[in-house]
Amino acid sequence: MTHARSVLERYGNGQPGNRAERLAAHHLVVVGDTVEPWTVVHTVLAMYLMQDSRPSRFSSDAAFDFQIVRRTRGLAEVNAGLTWDSKAQRSKKVYRDVPPRVMQAMAEPLKAAFGVAGLTLATKEREDINKLNEQRLRLSKALENLE
Repeated sequence: MTHARSVLERYGNGQPGNRAERLAAHHLVVVGDTVEPWTVVHTVLAMYLMQDSRPSRFSSDAAFDFQIVRRTRGLAEVNAGLTWDSKAQRSKKVYRDVPPRVMQAMAEPLKAAFGVAGLTLATKEREDINKLNEQRLRLSKALENLE
């Protein structure tokens, strides 16, 4: 958050910079100001668990980055708008898309902040699942031997 705020401050002072980085900083500050920090932590770590348990859900690392950013931005109600659906005769919530370069620029600090923790958590989760499977197998074999 500190880096994102400094990028916006430099832009406000008239210093030139990368547009994608500035927009990413803006979106990160919006999420940081409107969403509880633990909600963001849980969301990003859950995405890492999903990537580990179902790698086929993400066709590439870029697709995973894109989804981390979409899920994180989706936490803030500010990023959603309303539009009228004339066929259904009701309003629908829509999320504004941002350019791919901005998505990539937003993914970098999220991965830097939560990547190691996410990968470690996914590894521990996989180890726990393997341990439970081994225990079930041993129990099953022990029950078979009783008969």
